[in-house]
Amino acid sequence: MGSRLDGRATPQGTRRAAARFGATARPLGSAGLVVTPLGFGGRRLRDDALLHARALRLALDGGVNLLQAGSRDGDGRSERLVGRVLAEAVRDGVVARDEIVVVVHLGAAPSESPRQDVSIRALADALGLEHVDVVMLDVASEPSRDSQGRLAEAFASLEAQVGSGLIGAWGVSSEGFTEREDCASYTSLAALLGLAAEVGGNDHHLAVVGFPLNAFELGAVVNPHADAAGRTTMGVVADAGLGVVVERPLRGRYTPARPPLRLVEPRGEAPQVAAALAQLRKLEAIWAGELGRRIRTEAGDATDLFRWGQFLAQVMARGDDLSSWERVRYEIVAPHVGQTSAALLANLQGPDRDGFARWWQAYGTGLHVAFTAIEAQLRTTPPHQLVSAAIDPFLPGAWRSLPLSCRAVAVALSAPVSSVAVGMPTPASVAELLALRNAPALVADPDFAGLAARTAGLAAELAQRP
Repeated sequence: MGSRLDGRATPQGTRRAAARFGATARPLGSAGLVVTPLGFGGRRLRDDALLHARALRLALDGGVNLLQAGSRDGDGRSERLVGRVLAEAVRDGVVARDEIVVVVHLGAAPSESPRQDVSIRALADALGLEHVDVVMLDVASEPSRDSQGRLAEAFASLEAQVGSGLIGAWGVSSEGFTEREDCASYTSLAALLGLAAEVGGNDHHLAVVGFPLNAFELGAVVNPHADAAGRTTMGVVADAGLGVVVERPLRGRYTPARPPLRLVEPRGEAPQVAAALAQLRKLEAIWAGELGRRIRTEAGDATDLFRWGQFLAQVMARGDDLSSWERVRYEIVAPHVGQTSAALLANLQGPDRDGFARWWQAYGTGLHVAFTAIEAQLRTTPPHQLVSAAIDPFLPGAWRSLPLSCRAVAVALSAPVSSVAVGMPTPASVAELLALRNAPALVADPDFAGLAARTAGLAAELAQRP
């Protein structure tokens, strides 16, 4: 193992870094650290992905000073990438170690083996750091009476690691913080704080919490809980002086039966259209490599007679409306395809005609599938446009010209949170979200209840779609 990067995040260093970012710095709990409102979510990163490394370096160059690491499968790839890129940025003088808050996630708890001390040392080794600033314990759900003892052991282990100097503070992360208390997966932050006080006293080091917060998952700011004296999870956070690192701001879970909806403008065709056009291009490659190469026309071989897959992709990229598409279909594609296929069937003979007839049957079907998918997409308002229409009235007017990804992050930043850890796996995604540095101030008291009601109706509509 190589030498470790020494040092830790400090109040002075983090204030210095956050000032360079440009937007208003936010406190991370009561430890005195401050963080940029945009954090780098690195839980899906791999140390063998060059794009991931470039994205993280661009985020550091852009002033982001909260780095999240710790993959859910515990393979260490996320930690190794974050540690390596951070060390390179420190070596190059881009940042100083005391400016950067490294937040690492530990596996779900309670577990059968609550040896968090061993796991944290392994995480520090993977990161190449002498000190980890914040360790987050993922809490799967409300602990039962049987598992509460193991959770208390985990808390005690984390407190011991603070005492040893290996970590600066610890926190808890759970999707259950966003649920209603009658939900089976509800997790009570108030109960976990009580357990932390039992284990570590009133001066315990549970300083940070994490939970999803996006346009479809606003439970942390709107759901009151009887076991917390009627407070929401965010109310408990405020009373306890905790920092909040928002998770999953760009993936809204609108129904348990479907994957989360990505709250970004799509790049390229919808999945059904993309699959149909890919099949067309595959059939066209077969044509160009076999029959089209053998068949002779006045202009030479016939390899270029069928190239509609790429053409249709270009049409979709233009953003044509339905009427424009219908002109393309009926005035350009259909006449050419119909005349070409009829001429070939009339003039080819023997094996070539039989081969073309079989290929044309598959290709004609592929065209019909592509046409149907394109028209279905154009007749149905895309989800990202519906999300935009839902959230824009609740944001300042100046924000509405920003990409949907920025506006989705703005929804989370409208709450009193410390930072929003956004998954930014490519330099392009980092560059897009760095626009937040120049964005105007957010509303101080947004109508989250109104937004929740609006997106609940949108969720019901989306759930009815095939």
